[in-house]
Amino acid sequence: MEIEIKLAPARRTTAMTLLEKEGFFISPARRVEMEASYFDTPDRALKASGVSLRLRQENGIGVCCLKYRVSAISRHEFEKRALTIEEGVRALCADSRLPPEIAQLISSADLVCLYSSRYTRTLRLAQWGRSTVEVAFDLGEFNKDDRFCAVSELELELKEGDVGDLEAMCAYLQAKYALPLSDSTKAGRASALTQEAFERMGRASVQNMSADDIESAYMMGKLWKKQVGNDIRYYNAEKY
Repeated sequence: MEIEIKLAPARRTTAMTLLEKEGFFISPARRVEMEASYFDTPDRALKASGVSLRLRQENGIGVCCLKYRVSAISRHEFEKRALTIEEGVRALCADSRLPPEIAQLISSADLVCLYSSRYTRTLRLAQWGRSTVEVAFDLGEFNKDDRFCAVSELELELKEGDVGDLEAMCAYLQAKYALPLSDSTKAGRASALTQEAFERMGRASVQNMSADDIESAYMMGKLWKKQVGNDIRYYNAEKY
């Protein structure tokens, strides 16, 4: 079972200061280049059942990952090496630990790729109390067709120990770095990259903003963007 707490959005400078300066880390920083494609049926049957399914490349290694939520901070997670989604589904369904109803759902589903992501994950292991926690910072973006939104978030995952230590560590980081809790998933945000959502948000006026300010607003989730030919148009995500 995966037990994690998400802090997002997180500024890159804040996250890297945390990862470099805090004294509770017990491993060196490691970086993983991630590319992922997320799958569901056209009518979103997996999402309706609380299931997410993705095929990702981790530093060039293919992994098929399935998750389903158990509580606000815990999810069951299954991962299998795979180069295609078909290969991944077969491997997942062969795992006797996977609930039969979920195996049936994914094996019979007409799966399509809904959206993709590309981001860099920087992670370290930390010791807090009697527990080991993995601290990961993800920085990059999701896209569907010509529409994009940013990923800039910290995840705290309990690898060994007590959930109380995880919550205490989270409270410390929130207080010190002013990091907000988030209950949204990457898949949930990416699934919002619809044309209808962009029409509701409306174009954002960025003419009087510097390039750095625009980039900062985008990475903090205040702006989403759409590529139209060679032009980038920004949209006011705060109105979504």
